[in-house]
Amino acid sequence: DGPASALVLSGLISVFGAELRPRRRLVVRKGRRMPLEALEPSELEIVVGQGGCSSIVEGSPIPNSWREVADELTSRPGPTKVMVLGGVDVGKTSFCTYLTNMALKAGRSVGIIDADVGQSDVGPPCTIGFARVEKPVLDLSELRAEHAFFLGDKTPSYMVDKALKGLEEMLKTSEEAGVDFLIVNTDGWISGQGATEYKEAMASVVKPDAILALQRGNELEPILKALGGWEIKVLEVSPFVKERDREGRRELRAQGYRRYLE
Repeated sequence: DGPASALVLSGLISVFGAELRPRRRLVVRKGRRMPLEALEPSELEIVVGQGGCSSIVEGSPIPNSWREVADELTSRPGPTKVMVLGGVDVGKTSFCTYLTNMALKAGRSVGIIDADVGQSDVGPPCTIGFARVEKPVLDLSELRAEHAFFLGDKTPSYMVDKALKGLEEMLKTSEEAGVDFLIVNTDGWISGQGATEYKEAMASVVKPDAILALQRGNELEPILKALGGWEIKVLEVSPFVKERDREGRRELRAQGYRRYLE
């Protein structure tokens, strides 16, 4: 948990499918949690800042359902579009990072649209951004938006039509960029009829080949029922996902603006 850093001294480490070899350093920003999985016996030098921590856990941080769906989707022939659904703090960004790295490993040309306007990593918060991904990433915030649409709020619930217009713009940009594997991350607004209608409208705009749903309990059932005409795969939430309070989410948005304005 950040703020922290880890330097690989020996061995081989995987972070969401991106490999770290000796002399590579991982920096974890405040409010983020990053899993370092040893692929072989490894030695790390870990430095933890104020408020950060580290722990050793048994088992892989990547659930089996994530591995299976990544293998299946990245091996599909032809252009592929996937849309990722889930509430707040279920690991959508973590899953998108893992899927991005697995698609790159499979030789795909990868692009990502970040429509999670409240916790955007591609472009500043309150925007919908697009970026091509040309090398494995440890954190989606490493990506630089090639194009971003300013929504102006941390939730699309008050401006649905404007958000859908932004999504259409980013899809057009992704087509012009020529990517053949597109990942669309969505926001955490999942409660109520408005949320269901918005996710339906998003699917109509994106026309995904698969919808991937990270679900705790049955919280997505009304949305998934409404999206019954699309191919849907329900994935488990990693037990290592970090739940943030409102202050933590606010801090990540502040970091996003600082990073962008620099």
